[in-house]
Amino acid sequence: MLFIKESYVHEFQWVGCNSGNCGYERSKDDSTIMKHDKPILLRMFKVNGAQTCEACVREAVKDMTDWLEDV
Repeated sequence: MLFIKESYVHEFQWVGCNSGNCGYERSKDDSTIMKHDKPILLRMFKVNGAQTCEACVREAVKDMTDWLEDV
């Protein structure tokens, strides 16, 4: 089972994406992107308890959708 919830922890502190080697980091007023191509403040989500950026969530959903279409 997959639990996804938008996370607002960055309003108070620095957070980094824990989805793998993405390298996305953000704080209230700043962000650093190492992998994703749009230099914007991406929303953060908690996915099964791990901080994950919006782009990685979208990528994971796309991968799961592609896999389900093949099954």
